[in-house]
Amino acid sequence: MLAPGAFLGVAEDSGLIEAIDWRMFERALEAGKALAGRSRYITLNASPRLFHRGDFDQRLLALAARLEFDPCLLRIEVTEGSLLRDPEAMVGILQRLADAGVEAALDDFGTGYSSLGHVHRFPLRMIKIDRSFVIPFAEGAAPRRSSALIEAILALGRALDVEIMAEGIETPAQCGALQSMGCVFGQGYLFGRPAPAKDWI
Repeated sequence: MLAPGAFLGVAEDSGLIEAIDWRMFERALEAGKALAGRSRYITLNASPRLFHRGDFDQRLLALAARLEFDPCLLRIEVTEGSLLRDPEAMVGILQRLADAGVEAALDDFGTGYSSLGHVHRFPLRMIKIDRSFVIPFAEGAAPRRSSALIEAILALGRALDVEIMAEGIETPAQCGALQSMGCVFGQGYLFGRPAPAKDWI
């Protein structure tokens, strides 16, 4: 039995991650047809390997068409490493997906190598603040620097017209602190259950 992180590492190292991803994409879109719509969308985490071939957008859109899944109800999560491996190619892939209605989210922002000079180049709909920035608020008050960093990312989102989502919310204090700073999207678990904030997605 492997934890998710270890499993993904083995899948990447063995080269099986591509086959696994495409199979999971197919299953997700099949199941998601009954769930997506009315401001709901299906999000797929895409391995960096999938972008190496340059035809990721074509394959994904072909899969959606075959399964009769509306591309406008689909969102792709990419990592900073994926974006910076070949920025020009990634801009092209993400822009073609955006033109077809598929939006992109930047996962784990703040833990990789991206800079503000890179982020504004990509057609992103959402930036997800890594959980390491959220942890300091677990018991309530956090160092001023922690608040300043999140507030800066929120300001970036407003300036670029990009949604900002905070990851790793596990306590009511974290939930309250982020909402008080104006973060309206959150992801995480409170006592083993999804965060109950009614206005959050």
